[in-house]
Amino acid sequence: MKTKLEKRIRVRSWITEASACSQKLLPELQEFLQSLGGNSIFADLAISEAIRLLCRQSGQEAYISVRALAIGNDLRVEIRTNRGAFPAQAIKNRIQSFAEQARYRKISWMSLNERLLQQKSRVIRRILMPAESILMNVDGEKVTLYFRIPFTHSHSSDRIEDLAQKVHLEKNEVIY
Repeated sequence: MKTKLEKRIRVRSWITEASACSQKLLPELQEFLQSLGGNSIFADLAISEAIRLLCRQSGQEAYISVRALAIGNDLRVEIRTNRGAFPAQAIKNRIQSFAEQARYRKISWMSLNERLLQQKSRVIRRILMPAESILMNVDGEKVTLYFRIPFTHSHSSDRIEDLAQKVHLEKNEVIY
């Protein structure tokens, strides 16, 4: 006989070559997210962008592993590669540099002048907006995204200071 909590635990794992992420992994991940209920499109976009970024940075021969763990109203999605390449420190530095400047702190990421943003900056926003938080290994080998279920977009803020508070780095299993 399963307890209430056991009925609400769902775990899925995938491993694929970086070159096959879009064909194999992403459709199955979308199906899993939809099964959790709510408007999963924003979480799907964030996770898909993180996977694509990691796949692009890792190279075609790399392997990508994704583990999604839904417990109660929480979802944790851990993305790993066998070749450390996620630009964790660059992402943290980019967001922090804007958050530390009073003129940018309170404005939205999208309202930054186009010349200040690059394509990677738009990807960063799409990853961070719907997530409760993101934990990145400084070596670039692992990224963990945290979400609330049911998925909503209404509580998301794209103010620079709010996005900066979502980003955390990890080194040797210590979060700083």
